[in-house]
Amino acid sequence: MSTVSIQSTEEFKKQLVQSVHYGSFYDYKEYTDSKKTTIKNGNPYNRMDFVYENLIQTFSGNRYITRPITSGNWQKHLQIIDTETKTLYIIAKDERVNTVRLNTDIDKSPHYFDSYCLINESFGNRFVFKELKENEYEQMSLSLGFSNEETESKVVGELYNRKKENLFKLIGQIDIEAFVLIPINFKEDKLIDIRAHIPRMELADPYYYSEDWTMYIPVEFSESVDTNTDDIENNEIKIGIKKHILEKDSVELPLKKEKRKMDSETE
Repeated sequence: MSTVSIQSTEEFKKQLVQSVHYGSFYDYKEYTDSKKTTIKNGNPYNRMDFVYENLIQTFSGNRYITRPITSGNWQKHLQIIDTETKTLYIIAKDERVNTVRLNTDIDKSPHYFDSYCLINESFGNRFVFKELKENEYEQMSLSLGFSNEETESKVVGELYNRKKENLFKLIGQIDIEAFVLIPINFKEDKLIDIRAHIPRMELADPYYYSEDWTMYIPVEFSESVDTNTDDIENNEIKIGIKKHILEKDSVELPLKKEKRKMDSETE
């Protein structure tokens, strides 16, 4: 089997991370700061809306397609499709990804993360349920709580079909060969961590492949530069004051001597 990797350029990674950073901090903060209420009980605006908006402006056109998609409820997420590498990129909050990974409820509609994972079947020996490796099949069975093989086969097959049906609703006839999930982490309004993964079925550990893209987060220098400039200016002021005092003293000293000399001659 060929080596699994994310088929994207360094420029794409850099642009995507910067777009998430600017959308989540500058665009979001600028808008919410201008819309703050007097009572300030909370903020009704969704940070991810601004992340998606910036990504749409960055990647619409040329080789990329950006598509806002509804995934079973009123909320939408954004698909970024590289038409040359046939890769689908999905950006989501890391906490949301972890919540979905820990939820093994098979009675609800499949989450769109789970459905997109079917795209990566080719990375796992043509990952169809009847062709699962023994350890992967057992892992899935245990996580779903099956008690016998007959029930197991039926329920797993139904779950797979629901995911397939949902996947078709999400991507239709678009030719996609790889799905990359990009969880993002924020702290105090700023992007602090962003990674890219090629996930397995059920978002199971370990991922087929992972990359850390945190290095592409822009570093802000303005605060430190301003502080250093202020220190320099303050030092210059202090030096100027000392110089003025010294110069004043040096002038007053001969005047005092001259005054004493004149007084002695008068006497």
